[in-house]
Amino acid sequence: MTSPPLAGDDSEQKTEHSSILTRYQAENALTGPAGGTNDAVICQWRNMTVSGNRVIQLTLSVSEETVWQPGQTIALLPWNETSVVDRFLKHFNENGEAPFHPLSVVGEASSCFVNSPIYSYIDFPLSLRKVLTRYVSLRIKNSNGKEIIGLLKQHTESADDHAALNAILQELTSTPTELITILEKFPHIKPPIRHLIENLFTLQPREYSICSAKSKDPHHLSICFKVVPFGLCTHWLFEQCLWSSNLPVPKEDAARSGEWQKVVRRCVIPFVLRPPTEFRMPKDPLIPLILIGPGLGVNPFIAFLEEREQQVKERGGLVTSAQESPLSEGNPTTGTIDLFFGCRRRYEDFLFKEELSSFFQTKVLNSLTVAFSREANDGAFWYGGCYVQEKLLESALVISELITQKSAYVYVCGDSNMGKEVHQTLIEIIQQTTGKSESGATEYVEYIMSQGRYTRDVW
Repeated sequence: MTSPPLAGDDSEQKTEHSSILTRYQAENALTGPAGGTNDAVICQWRNMTVSGNRVIQLTLSVSEETVWQPGQTIALLPWNETSVVDRFLKHFNENGEAPFHPLSVVGEASSCFVNSPIYSYIDFPLSLRKVLTRYVSLRIKNSNGKEIIGLLKQHTESADDHAALNAILQELTSTPTELITILEKFPHIKPPIRHLIENLFTLQPREYSICSAKSKDPHHLSICFKVVPFGLCTHWLFEQCLWSSNLPVPKEDAARSGEWQKVVRRCVIPFVLRPPTEFRMPKDPLIPLILIGPGLGVNPFIAFLEEREQQVKERGGLVTSAQESPLSEGNPTTGTIDLFFGCRRRYEDFLFKEELSSFFQTKVLNSLTVAFSREANDGAFWYGGCYVQEKLLESALVISELITQKSAYVYVCGDSNMGKEVHQTLIEIIQQTTGKSESGATEYVEYIMSQGRYTRDVW
């Protein structure tokens, strides 16, 4: 893969963004090569879904010194939308280019919260626009709504305003609400903007699984993300992709192309590489793997498969288990990998369909089982009309033999509800196939988890 021609000066963007990620690095005790702040450049990107929520695969050019393992994640810090920041500045009649001074300059008397975390995050000097864009979340939740609504109430004596603000406070939940939509309902309420900033949450990095192996391409790192409705970071990332390709923001019903988009503008994405966790491949390439990852849960497993593909090439053989997995035959070179994936429809959101099919055809994947929750069973080697837990039960004997007799490692990645159901399914499989009681099966599953043979990455 060749990086596109790069142009433009991104030094200011890199400096501002990296300062926050450096703080994140320090607060999370990230040390060594994995903990440093890195700057990547968008290389290419593509839509991976035909309809429904967009899923974007983003490839970043990284320095050769960037080292990662399959299973690792990166942390990215989003910016607030320019249009939202403009609305804030307009509401408060503020000049975005005006300096936002530290309290040592303006005095503590100008503050309503001198110990606000924002002051320890900011690298002064900077403008008011930069504070609103890069440092504070312009959304509120029930966890900080009392302070924000209370501040607004202090700057109006109207009983009607107080009643309306109290009603808004009661409606706040853990789901973020755009603060500007509340402010614009009360155009006459204008507390000092510094007071508002002091009570806002600071922007926090979001973590994304890496879906590429350094052993395959040491110069490029890929992630996938769903453009979630009202999701701050995913919308910001999507906008960076569009900007890098000089494309307008598409309408929701716009046709989508699965082709890689050409990048014509230099767009820097600073990130922190999280250290490896227990969610990583075993050192012994002969150990069989069972991968369970519906939806975006498949992301880290693409890196697993690319890594195994390189191991196969190094060993010069096909992928067959050293312990003669019941799912395949042949001479052993590396352990088998059996993947259970799930999505709604094969022509709508079958992520990495071509890549997974290729891994299966070349025997990097020993078996590929896909549960389509919105399709009827068509009898192919990937199935339909069900969820991944049901596909696991259909392969109960095979899974049990791999775990109990072949010492296979089990990895689960995806949303927490799926993780709980898969966990119970594994207990059910062990109970059904070994004759253990429910408590005995539960203890066995907990045992392999304690041994590092069953690892989950759920959210």
